[in-house]
Amino acid sequence: MISRRRLVSAFAALGLILAPVAALADDGRWVGAWASSQMVAENEHALPDSAMDDVTLRQVVRLTASGDRIRVRVSNAFGDAPLRIARAAVSRPTTRDGAIIDPAMVRRLTFAAGPTSWSGRAEFVSDPVDFEVEALSHLAITLHVADAPSRLTAHPGARATSRMASGDQTGAAALTDETTFTRWYLLSGVDVLGPPEAGAIVVLGDSITDGYGVQPDTDARWPDFSPSGCRLIPARPTSAC
Repeated sequence: MISRRRLVSAFAALGLILAPVAALADDGRWVGAWASSQMVAENEHALPDSAMDDVTLRQVVRLTASGDRIRVRVSNAFGDAPLRIARAAVSRPTTRDGAIIDPAMVRRLTFAAGPTSWSGRAEFVSDPVDFEVEALSHLAITLHVADAPSRLTAHPGARATSRMASGDQTGAAALTDETTFTRWYLLSGVDVLGPPEAGAIVVLGDSITDGYGVQPDTDARWPDFSPSGCRLIPARPTSAC
């Protein structure tokens, strides 16, 4: 049996994790609760030029650590031009695929206390925000992207539904006239502030580790299973075979 509260972190990655697994803070330890490796969005994963200008991008990730403060990592690691995020927020999705979020649970994210224009070849970490999360729960991250480079940093094998719509719809419960796809763009990690003894498990592997063949929004990658081979059940602090 695996306790949700004591489960620290296990996340799939294709290649090298860019974010640190754990880092000390004044009141605890920042632990990687979700992360993905970054690469250039090419071929069928690339978007048309200017497709990511003045759009709202909403993406859902599954966290594997509990805490009451979080921070989000945004990556322009492969960008060939500046990336500008005009507004950002985290929230709780009320549907697994992130089609609807709880507008009462939207919390604004800032970067160095305000909107930021970021150069290419870099990753940026948000200011910490008070937001309680549970291990194995889902988090919706919404970015109003004002300008983005044509060379986008991404993780194509998300196995999760992401959403994009025109304009600033950061606080909307559901995006209007949205486009959906199963990739993560510009998003590289989420850290949770845990106790000083908190740690994390990093899984490195190929496309099978990344969930190749898994249906979107099912959390059925093999790292989503417990060490005993039983799948973790997010709704209960137990596992089942």
